[in-house]
Formats: sequence, C-alpha cells, structure tokens
Amino acid sequence: MKTSLFSLLLSALLLLGCNETPFQPYMPEEPEILPYELIQIPAKPVGTPIFTETETIDGSKGGQVKIHEHYVTEDGDTVKIDLKLKIKKNCFSGNVDITMTVDDVYTAVQFSPKMVFDEPLELDFKYIGLDSDQLNLTSGSYKFLYLGDNGETETILSDGIVVKEQNGEISIKNAMLDHFSRFAFAR
Repeated sequence: MKTSLFSLLLSALLLLGCNETPFQPYMPEEPEILPYELIQIPAKPVGTPIFTETETIDGSKGGQVKIHEHYVTEDGDTVKIDLKLKIKKNCFSGNVDITMTVDDVYTAVQFSPKMVFDEPLELDFKYIGLDSDQLNLTSGSYKFLYLGDNGETETILSDGIVVKEQNGEISIKNAMLDHFSRFAFAR
C-alpha cells in the first residue's frame, strides 16, 4: 500500500511539474544599434588623392602613425585633417603594418588590419574647415563611434569632443581604441 501511495504521489508531482513553462535557453541580446548621423565633409574635387598612411610598428616598442593633410574644396575653401595614432609599448606582439585611411565622404577613419589590443591605443583626430552652416556643427550632441559592418555602434571613450563653429572644427583627444575598425564623428 505504501508503495502504491508513493507511486501515486510521485506521478502527481511529475504531472504538475510538467505543466510549468518549459525551460528557455539563454539568448544573448542583439548588438546595440543606435540612431546616428555621420558628419559629412565638404566635397573633394575629382582626382584628390585618398589620404592614407602605413607604418610598420614593433608592438614591443610602440610608435605612432600620423596623417597631416589638407585639400581645397570645389568651392575653393581649405579643409585640414590631422590624425595621430599613439601606440604604447606592449599593446600587441610582433611587427605589424598598420594602415590608417581617411574617409572621402564623412569625418571617419578606417584602420587595418583588424586586430584587438592588450592595451588601448590613443587617437587624436581633427578636422578644420568644415562648413558649419551646412553641417550645423553647433547643434546636437556629438559622439565618436565605432561603426560595425552590421550597423552596430559603440561610443568610444576619450578626453572629449571639441566643436568650434568659427573655423568649422571638430576634434577629439585620446580616443581609446581597443581594436581596429572604422570610427567616425556623429550626432
């Protein structure tokens, strides 16, 4: 009798347990995709070269990659672009050819090869000569973003973004890059 009663109680318990919501496997959240507007640069005349620089950097020693360029717009105005990537000692291993390429349409920069660093690299990036009226530089909140191929974005830590309307300037100091990809000013 005890065995029958135990079996009946065990069966009832199993039936009640099966009526609960089934186990749901963990599904990671989708990457964050934020709405943003990239800041356009004034049009370059046809034939203006792409601004790019490649340096071989020994990861154990560190180094820098710099671009200091300018171009004259189709309207005759001058746009200056200054970038400096600072690589501290031991941020990565071995010798790597690091390429920094300035975007031809937006206030953006692309780095290669794709890699992740042991310590963040620091980027100073400045544009002078943007059309502040057309680009509405003084309104809105500005960010410096990682732009993923799938639309994913991430705000990059830095010492801050400076906007100076009088000379059409936008700049960032010490943007902390923990990997290489595409990065841009946005609002």
